[in-house]
Amino acid sequence: MLRRLGACLAALALATVPLATGVTHAASPAAPVDIEWHACVGLEGWRCGTLTVPLDWTDGRDGQARIEFAVKRADGTRIGALTFAVGDPGTGGLAQAAAWHARLPEAFRQGFDIVAWDPRGVGASTPRVRNCASPPPQSLRLPETGPIDWADVTSRQAANTRALLGPCWRHNQSIAPYLGSAYVVRDLDALREALAYDQWSFYGTGYGTLIGYRYARDYPERLRALVLDGAYDPNLTLPGQTAGEPGAATYAQSVFGHVAGGIVAARLARVVTALDERTVVIDGKRMTRWDILPAIFGPMGHQGAYSDIVAVIDTTHRALFGRASSADQRRARAIIERHAASERQVSPTAAIVTCSDVPQRATAEQTASAAQAAEQNASPFAGLTAVRRGTACSGLPARIGPANPPLIDDLTLPIRPLVVNSLGDPHAPWVGARVLASYLTGASLITYNGTQHGLWRSLAAPCINRPIERYLLDLTVPTSRTCPAAPARGQ
Repeated sequence: MLRRLGACLAALALATVPLATGVTHAASPAAPVDIEWHACVGLEGWRCGTLTVPLDWTDGRDGQARIEFAVKRADGTRIGALTFAVGDPGTGGLAQAAAWHARLPEAFRQGFDIVAWDPRGVGASTPRVRNCASPPPQSLRLPETGPIDWADVTSRQAANTRALLGPCWRHNQSIAPYLGSAYVVRDLDALREALAYDQWSFYGTGYGTLIGYRYARDYPERLRALVLDGAYDPNLTLPGQTAGEPGAATYAQSVFGHVAGGIVAARLARVVTALDERTVVIDGKRMTRWDILPAIFGPMGHQGAYSDIVAVIDTTHRALFGRASSADQRRARAIIERHAASERQVSPTAAIVTCSDVPQRATAEQTASAAQAAEQNASPFAGLTAVRRGTACSGLPARIGPANPPLIDDLTLPIRPLVVNSLGDPHAPWVGARVLASYLTGASLITYNGTQHGLWRSLAAPCINRPIERYLLDLTVPTSRTCPAAPARGQ
């Protein structure tokens, strides 16, 4: 059923969206690449360099991109080279390199060269977008209680995003079309070749799974192993992602409630309903649903935040229906305010990459409808998330660079990939991982009964960690399995 649905959606995408020219190894000219080695900053024991590549791999005359990278050589007998792409578009690898290397098992530090890199346009790599300062946002006029006019919220959110991305696009039209994943995977293969590695072992989470999947499709012989953790649907579209928010939010809330316990789940449902009707005072500050719900649902994809989430739920519940202690209120208020301060602005680079890669755009009507359904099925926060997804490309042209062509047929690789996903992942819904695994011939799927986004080494879970590590070390492909909830690492 999932395969038939995926094939139908992919065929529809092909029928309705003109495909841009792909940037694959077969179509690319033999462009020279060059490495300039230099001292590392903040990466002791690593070797750092800059790889110069064409800005446009289909036309080497259009300028250059400079890819910053770092290599930590294996401490023992080398198995191969392990590289990674983790996080959202606009997230680089160099800033995470030391911490990522430190959390690897000793066998990985002994056996692999670890290669970290910043994609073009991200971190230290160039070209980077410029003159994209964020203007003061227009108020969304979110009502403290009562009904929400999602059409109005959609209109205001689109205006805010358009005010940021419109001028950014106009200032960066000469480089923005070359920041998408089609060029990133070409850079990644050029880096492999320049470093004289025959193959990559690749680990990706979140948007990095799209990089890994696209690299596998374009360069199947250049992969030794492929782990896609917190995987995106290979046929992702913006309307589909927006329309899928009600289901994703409902699954995340349901799985969280199961893991946290029945009392917590019941209190959460009661808090969401009550905040639709009234505000609440916590530690002397009057708070609304828009203050409290983001601190509950926003970090739900990180299991290490569960204790804070439960503290906010319990304290809000007692403040609404009983009496919360002063100490509990102080803690809950600090968590809520810390989360509000950490909420990020829209990243222009992330928006350009996403909107280049993902075909189609959600209409205002589709977005408002999805938001209404998400609110009814889960919470007002889910509705606002749907609005943010649906308006993410406002101010950008319909076509930017080469989009990710949809998968219609099986993708048979020389290797058997490993797909890993939480059942209630709020950022990468499990059904997308299931669709991806069904298209990758011979792939195994490890499902975790939780909401953690990005599983490997995030949890004290042998059921997850051991098969991933054995696969990467000696290419033993595990059987598909479902793993029970486990503590976050360090808990």
